[in-house]
Amino acid sequence: MKRGSFHIVREASDSSAILPIGSCIARLRPDGSAISVTTTPRGGWSLMIVLAMLLGGTTSVRAAAVQSGPMDGSQIDQVGEQVMNSNEFRSVRRTVLEKSPESDVDKGFLGSALRWLGDRIGDVFGAIGNFFRWLFSGFSGPKPARTPAQPANLPSGNWDWNFGLGGLANVFVIAVIVVIVMVLIVIAAMIVKSTDAKKRNREGLLSDSEDILSDVTTPPGELAASTYESRAIQFASTGNYRAAIRELLLGSMSWIERAGLIRYRKGLTNRDYARSVWRRGDKREGYLTTAMQFELVYFGRRNPTAEMFASCLTSFQGAFHEEEAPITAV
Repeated sequence: MKRGSFHIVREASDSSAILPIGSCIARLRPDGSAISVTTTPRGGWSLMIVLAMLLGGTTSVRAAAVQSGPMDGSQIDQVGEQVMNSNEFRSVRRTVLEKSPESDVDKGFLGSALRWLGDRIGDVFGAIGNFFRWLFSGFSGPKPARTPAQPANLPSGNWDWNFGLGGLANVFVIAVIVVIVMVLIVIAAMIVKSTDAKKRNREGLLSDSEDILSDVTTPPGELAASTYESRAIQFASTGNYRAAIRELLLGSMSWIERAGLIRYRKGLTNRDYARSVWRRGDKREGYLTTAMQFELVYFGRRNPTAEMFASCLTSFQGAFHEEEAPITAV
């Protein structure tokens, strides 16, 4: 006799059957009559179920026993199935008996292609991560000792397809890394070039560069403007228009300093000199004309010409070729 099973078992001693129901055990004869009922003290519901079994449910068991004699395995399974279909085992039936098996749906060529593409992209990013990890591993600590590699016995005359595909994958990953690095370098160069161009266009004539006075050891105002004009004409006569334009710009600065409009100090720029004569129209136009040609030659990489020098000389003589003002303190 086995408690908790869903089968009816025949006993050889008294030719009876045992039917477990909940916490009750009903002993039946082959003809369907009950011999004894054993219950556990778990409430009145078990006793009521057994009584219902004896009064109504045993009729079908008795009919099956009368019709076919001793119960075979199929009848026992049928009775067990009836018990499992009852309301008491509804939760078990839902979770176990009625659970549909998971079906493996073939996603077709598109699914396989997407999965392969995802694997390749993952390999590329993994290789990039491994590269940077290897690159910075030298700063973290000493490298671990490598074990000597075992020589592989490759069969002669046969191509190892696994090794070949692996090598092609490595070449592909390296090529992708190189392309990414080159693209990043090109983008950085374009950003720097664009920034320089915007800065040059924004500053224009009023550049803050100190290159124009980098090799000047004394303030421009210590020499008269006419001295710078003579030097400029001398340089122009020899074809050195670059130096001639620079001398005219220094002569303009000298006139402004000697006029007391600005005091020389280290770090002065074209912006400062232009601001000092901004309210004087003729002086402003003369200084800006020379400064524009100077910046086109020194910062715009323009080749200086005789026309450029003539324009600067005309502006200089019209604005600063006058009687020099006395030196006054600011």
